[in-house]
Amino acid sequence: MERVGGVNILYFGKWLVSILGLYLASCSPFMTPATEETETLLNLALLAGVDGDCAVITQQAVDDYKAEIYPVGSAGCNRTFLFGSSYNNYAKKELRTIYQVESFLQSVSPSSCSATLTSLQAVKADPMTNPLLVAQATIDSYIEYRVIDGPQQGKKATESNLITTASLSAPLANSESKELIRMSLPDYENLRYLALASVLSESEPGCNSLVRVAVNRLLPGWMYNEKVDLEYPNTDLNQIAPRFLQLTCVFGSANTGDSVECDNLQI
Repeated sequence: MERVGGVNILYFGKWLVSILGLYLASCSPFMTPATEETETLLNLALLAGVDGDCAVITQQAVDDYKAEIYPVGSAGCNRTFLFGSSYNNYAKKELRTIYQVESFLQSVSPSSCSATLTSLQAVKADPMTNPLLVAQATIDSYIEYRVIDGPQQGKKATESNLITTASLSAPLANSESKELIRMSLPDYENLRYLALASVLSESEPGCNSLVRVAVNRLLPGWMYNEKVDLEYPNTDLNQIAPRFLQLTCVFGSANTGDSVECDNLQI
C-alpha cells in the first residue's frame, strides 16, 4: 500500500532535532518547575537519537508475560524516563498532559465538554486522582524494560484493535497493521494529549464526537492500547498509516495463538 509521506548528515539531523526539542521545551506554555525533570530527560533522549521502542514487561503467571510498548526509543527505555524518579514527580509530569487536554477541550467546545472539563478540575486539585496514572504497585511489578521493534511486535495487537474497535474488515486490518509506524519522541511527548482528550471524553458522548473529529485532523490513525482513532476508517487509508502511543501484546507459551500475541518476544 503506497504511503505519502553520509554519517555527517545523520549527526547533523540529530543535532537539529535536539535543538528543536530544546526550543519547544523552553517555549511550552505548560513548562513549570514540576516538569523540568521530564524536559531534561526528553532533551537527553533526543540527543541520543531514537532507534527503537520500549517494552515494559510484566509476568502475569507461569510463562505468561505482557509487554506494554511505548515509542520512546532506547534512551527513554527505563523507569525514570517513563515514570519519574518518584511517584510524586510522575504524577506532576502527567498533570502537564491534563492541562493540555483541558486547553484542547476548551478550543473544541467548552459547552459540549463541560462535564469532562469539570472532572479535569478535580484532577488538577489532586494530581493523584489522575486516571492516566499507572498505579505504583503496577510500576513496581515490571520485571524488565527492553528496547524492541514496536511496529513488528505490535502488529497483531494493531490488527485486533482495528477489527474489534474500528470495525475494519479482517483483510483490511491485516493490511493496515503491516503499515504501523512509531511516533517520533517529540511527537509522542507533545501530541499524546490529543489521543488522551478523546479517551478522557468518552463518558460525554456529545463532547467526544466533536473531539474525535478534531483529533483525527491533527493526529490521524492514533492508537492507545485498545483505544483507536474511530475516524480513521473514514479517511483515505492510502494516505496515512496507523501510529501508536502505546500498545500491549502478550507472549510466553500460555499465550500461543492469542490475537494480541507479540511477534517473537521471549524471556
